[in-house]
Amino acid sequence: MRICFITRKFPPTLSGMSTYAENLSRQLIFRGVDLCVLAQYRPDNLGDSGYGDAPPSPINGAKVIGIPQVNEIKSGAFEEDINVIVETAIHEHLKHPFDVIHAQYGYPCGVAAILIGRRLNLPAVVSLQGGDGHWFGTCCHQHKETLKWIISNASQVIYPTRSFYERVYKRTGRIGNNKILPGAVDTNIFSKNMKARKKWREKLTIPNHYIAVIYHGRLDFRKGLSELINGFSMLHHSLKSKSKLVIAGVGPDAENIKDILFNTLKPDNYSWLGHVAYCKIPQLLSASDIFCSPTYQEGFSNTLVEAASCGLPLLTTNTVGVHDVFKHGDTAWLVDVKTASAVTSGLHKLLTDHDTRIRLGNSAHQLVMERYSWTSLTETLLEIYKSINPIFVTCPDPPIRNLEERCKYRQNPLLL
Repeated sequence: MRICFITRKFPPTLSGMSTYAENLSRQLIFRGVDLCVLAQYRPDNLGDSGYGDAPPSPINGAKVIGIPQVNEIKSGAFEEDINVIVETAIHEHLKHPFDVIHAQYGYPCGVAAILIGRRLNLPAVVSLQGGDGHWFGTCCHQHKETLKWIISNASQVIYPTRSFYERVYKRTGRIGNNKILPGAVDTNIFSKNMKARKKWREKLTIPNHYIAVIYHGRLDFRKGLSELINGFSMLHHSLKSKSKLVIAGVGPDAENIKDILFNTLKPDNYSWLGHVAYCKIPQLLSASDIFCSPTYQEGFSNTLVEAASCGLPLLTTNTVGVHDVFKHGDTAWLVDVKTASAVTSGLHKLLTDHDTRIRLGNSAHQLVMERYSWTSLTETLLEIYKSINPIFVTCPDPPIRNLEERCKYRQNPLLL
């Protein structure tokens, strides 16, 4: 079986989407799939705001082709980059035919996959990940209609959680040929590492008796970073004097979040790490005691399951894409969305209740070990590849862009 896998992010780019793409690629290769990866990437001069983007890294056993997001970054012209993806895939198919086209992320990759499928009469699978269902389509009329078009015309639409599917359905009124297939984590890599814990705590100047609260992931206000910083700042002095907030990651709001952190907390209350290589994240998590992600909404949170795999107790929000996976008081401590005082209350609970921290960390770790392995996900996906039919040849064209219509993603593509 030969698969054309189209992704918006691939290593060395830092993001949950990039991690998913690499891990899935390795799993498919291991199972004998002939894989061709078409990976979009942004210029590598965008700093932490650009996710550390660069041309995609090679991966043994697959052909990886980088497609620069030139027109998107230059003028918000996603459509022109979609055309490049389509023509690249057609060129590769003529040399060595594909059996299935699979896009990770609805736009622009999903649109490209459907257009390729229509041209070649092949099945087109589209995995919606999060922002492509939550935010995409709230920006302008064309993109609202485009999301509906994707769901209606993909051979198979994959959602990572039930609540995310329900949110997208409520927004679009489109059912499509859908399936729920959650993400996964490599539990061999993400595990407790006491040697790394000592090394990283010394590096971050975290005394042994301090409790380290960490956020690692996309530096985006929609991840609740403002609420996290302000919530931590409202803790009683007696708790702040024995704890430290660690923030690491990249994303469109990196500089603004850094400014809030610097202006809100005293220097001895935080560590700002910015870009941390993905291979070092398990070590960083091992040095921490609580993982806090007050996210507004998710499709499926890779960072939460990675932290849980390392045995960390989770403080997060009772929101779409989270409460499907983690249950309050059982496998995580869930608080209200967009509320700094709720974060303060949750932090107070976990900082002062050692037994609850240990219990939540152990139960979340057990949950991930039992349910979120790559073996289960990959086997299910292979069954989908084998069972779906080609896209209908009557598939219409996607909605046409109105040049006069304003769209926040065209004005700032880094948000998408």
